[in-house]
Amino acid sequence: AADSPHRPLRQSCRRGLLAAAADPAGAGPRGRFDYLSLRQSGGYAEFRNLENTGSRPGAIQKDSTNDLTTASGIALGLDWRRYNVPLRTELEYFHDYRFDYNSQLLRTLPGTGSENNIEADTVLVNAYYDIRLTDKWVPYIGGGIGFSSVRADSNFANFATGQTESKVGSKEGFTWALAMGLNYFFSERWSAQIGYRYTNLPGLTIGQFSNGTKVGTEHFDKHELVLGISWWF
Repeated sequence: AADSPHRPLRQSCRRGLLAAAADPAGAGPRGRFDYLSLRQSGGYAEFRNLENTGSRPGAIQKDSTNDLTTASGIALGLDWRRYNVPLRTELEYFHDYRFDYNSQLLRTLPGTGSENNIEADTVLVNAYYDIRLTDKWVPYIGGGIGFSSVRADSNFANFATGQTESKVGSKEGFTWALAMGLNYFFSERWSAQIGYRYTNLPGLTIGQFSNGTKVGTEHFDKHELVLGISWWF
């Protein structure tokens, strides 16, 4: 018997239904839901509520408690669109390179001061809500919570006597972050990221120095531009 003139149409519909069943989340041409990201960030960091908690009373003169900072990181993530949920979750690690703040230890002790270099290692669990404009352009908003280890190398100097002193301080504590940005998918396997992130890291105490002062801060804030590239698999 001759083939039905409608057979090609039926076969085309059947193939379309099979493709839809294999891709229930509507992933489009990408169709991959796990990713590995490399990130580099840079911006502005500032210590908050710097104070003297040592045995010698007096207020600290805050000469410079902010600086530009940069960080490198890596993240492993999962896109929950495979379960029809427009969310992504990821585990991220990043290292903050040294940034500086300087202070005159006491207003009543002119000619003395400290130079402090800070670095931190942070692990965050992040969650992002994706706003899928197209298969290529995907803005996001979200945040994360985690743990940071902050370290400070501090050098004390008395300019009148020439005395110098070095101290190391460290602290581990809770960290949280808020973020927003844009992912651009330039192929099925690769995407580029640009975004803003605010991070609240634990403060720490340095000292006590020989003049009886101890420098402590409640926390420090980071405002950063984040650039990244992701491989999807």
